Amino acid sequence: MKVLLCSPFSGKVGGISLWTKHMVTYFKNPDSDTDLTLADAGRKYDIYPNMPLHERIAKGIKEYTGILKKVKQTLKTEKFDIVHLVSSASISLVKDYLILRWAENKHIPTVIHFHFGRIPQIFKDKRWELSLLKKVIGNADRIVVIDPLSYQTLLDEGYTNVSFLPNPLSPDVVKTVHDHHSTERISSKIMFAGHVIPTKGIIELVDAFGNLNAAELHILGAVTEEMKATIIKRGGDRSDKIFVSGEKNHEMIIKEMLSSRIFVLPSYTEGFPNVILESMAAGCSIVSTNVGAVPEMLGIGSDKPCGIVVEPQNTEDLAAALMKLLEDSELADELAKNAVNKVTEDYHIETVTQNLKDIWKDTLKSNYENKR
Repeated sequence: MKVLLCSPFSGKVGGISLWTKHMVTYFKNPDSDTDLTLADAGRKYDIYPNMPLHERIAKGIKEYTGILKKVKQTLKTEKFDIVHLVSSASISLVKDYLILRWAENKHIPTVIHFHFGRIPQIFKDKRWELSLLKKVIGNADRIVVIDPLSYQTLLDEGYTNVSFLPNPLSPDVVKTVHDHHSTERISSKIMFAGHVIPTKGIIELVDAFGNLNAAELHILGAVTEEMKATIIKRGGDRSDKIFVSGEKNHEMIIKEMLSSRIFVLPSYTEGFPNVILESMAAGCSIVSTNVGAVPEMLGIGSDKPCGIVVEPQNTEDLAAALMKLLEDSELADELAKNAVNKVTEDYHIETVTQNLKDIWKDTLKSNYENKR
């Protein structure tokens, strides 16, 4: 099977580019029965929270023009069985729509893979993004989403060609965990890793931490001096127990997870956060928010939960969840054990890639049957 994968790979590292890296690496295996060609849709410009729409459009036009030219040329010179397009939505949906139409004109079956968890909100808000989203969905043979709520929303909207596909755990993470399995875990250590910005719940986290005794908070990730100063100020008397370390390489982040009792991700919104998979593999007990695929990832509501979720921006409940795991080591250990088992069974790269290949095969089959 020959597949054209249109997905961000270069440029700013994020969840989608990491997923792309995993897929490209996996399918490079000489024993693979899939010939994967990458059309890199990576962006060089940063898109920051609350960026004005006109700025997003201007930067999008500049970058997407080059991406579209490359994809069009590739479709013109090579033959593919499937075009798999990875999307982060917003203004990039225009690019997605054009690529899907080009593939359709060449009679190539298509898969649109939404790597974000805002689909329920987009349908609820009914703003400009919804019309673009519907156009893209209407021109794809198969829709793939990364969280159960998006999956259910699309089914409720009447779409039947929808598949749910979780992200895989990186083999690099598995290796790092194995290589450093003897790392001593600090019972009072709470860790956050990600962009240190308000929408990641940083302010609520620092405020919640102020109510905890005998604990230390380690914050890793890109951070401005202004945000660092805000964290220290809000930390008050507890600021000497807050360590803002800035960006670290991937291996260092996993090693920090291995030494932490609790990993916390109090984001306002998420799709399928890789840091949750990584902290599960590292054997952390986890506190996060009830957003995106997080409840599914942590098995919330099952007989073997892997963590605790609270509502976004609820400082009181966040503090209570952190306190519970700090005080109840037996519960923390049980959640961590469940997390390791679940991430190994459900999110191993072999499992996820096999499901992806099944989606491609089913798409090809359905396309063939519809033409008969």
